[in-house]
Order: sequence, then structure tokens, then C-alpha cells
Amino acid sequence: KHWNGQFPSICTLTRDENDQDCYLIDDAEDIAWLGDAENAASLGEGKTFRLTVNIDMDHKPGQKSMKLPAGSTFDGNNLTIKGIKMMVGLFGDIATELTVKNLTIDGAVVFSNTDAHRGIIANTLRGSGTFTDVIISNSSVFTAKGAAGGMIGYISRVSKSDRSEMLDVVFDNCHIINTSIEAEGREGHFVGMFRGYDYSEKRYERDAEVLSEVESADYNWDAVHD
Repeated sequence: KHWNGQFPSICTLTRDENDQDCYLIDDAEDIAWLGDAENAASLGEGKTFRLTVNIDMDHKPGQKSMKLPAGSTFDGNNLTIKGIKMMVGLFGDIATELTVKNLTIDGAVVFSNTDAHRGIIANTLRGSGTFTDVIISNSSVFTAKGAAGGMIGYISRVSKSDRSEMLDVVFDNCHIINTSIEAEGREGHFVGMFRGYDYSEKRYERDAEVLSEVESADYNWDAVHD
């Protein structure tokens, strides 16, 4: 379904009748509604959001990222979200304890001309996260000054002052295809296919594949397997 460029004033999500903690996304307007932080927060933490149709945001101006509450799971249900074009990732500037699975993101453009981290899933992952069967294709990420990643720009602890916190970040069967990731300036070397920069996390990659390119002031890689 295609986005009409409108932001609903009332909740457009429906609950799974078999799981009251699961919300179904069956229209582009559902993504638009979740772009309001207060709307998303009203649903509570630890919920699941399941895609039920392919959605095309058509690169229309004014898009907002989904601001899912902490501990959320987004199940793409082996479907595709296409045509996002924003200065933040699909799940926002900061996503906390996020799980994403069974999702293809196609034709995404995430960019910044300022000092900022950028990634197609999220600019920053705060805390642990799991990404399973996620495909990024025909997309681009650019930041003028910061960390850039095909999925996550920057990974940090939930509380940067709590140095005892250990993070587990898993990329399982994730694929980045025909996608460019580019950064410039002093942090240009913090560029990577899955994440641009991490903060003392354990990272696991299982059957992860890259068929893309990375560009920065220091690197120019082609068909890299990270």
C-alpha cells in the first residue's frame, strides 16, 4: 500500500485477536501514526508490531520514523517497506532494546549534512538488539560527520555512565545488497555495513552477507564481507 502523505490523528493500528500484545500494521498510515512519540509510547513497552502488507512510502517529503517503545519487536512477516526518505532511520534517531526480524527495506535514503550518526534501521541503537532475516537493498546512507552503518549507525549502552552494562547485538542472516554507505569528515572511518561504530558491545554475525559498497575518507570497499 502507498502512503497518502497524511498523519492520522487517531490510532489506526489493530490488535492481533490471538495476541493482545501484538499490533498489526496493514497500512502506510499505521507507520505514519507511529511517527508520533506520544502515540507509540501510549501502547507500552515490550510490544510486537507485525507487518501484514507491503508498504511503499514513495519517497514523499515529511516522513517520520517509527518511534517504538523500548523492548519492541518489529516482525516484517517476510514483507517489504519501500521508499523511505528521511534524515533518520526507519525506527528513529534512537531505538532502545530493539528486535527486528523477517523484514526487507528497499529503496531507502537516509542522510544528514550535519554532525550525526545515520543508519537505515536506526541512527543509534541503545542497549542490546537482535536483527534476524533482515534485507537492506537498493538503498543509501550518508552523513557528513558521524558514524554510518547499513543497518545501525551507532551502538551505545542504555546508560553511558554504567560501564558494567554488557550489550549483545546479533545480526543473524542479514543481507545488505546494492547499498552505499558513506561518511565524510573526522569520523569518516566509522563506516560499516551492519553498524558504523559500537560502544563495548558483543556483536554476532551469522550467515550475514554484504553485496554493496562502503565509502569514506579512509575506506573504499567493494563486495565486502564484514
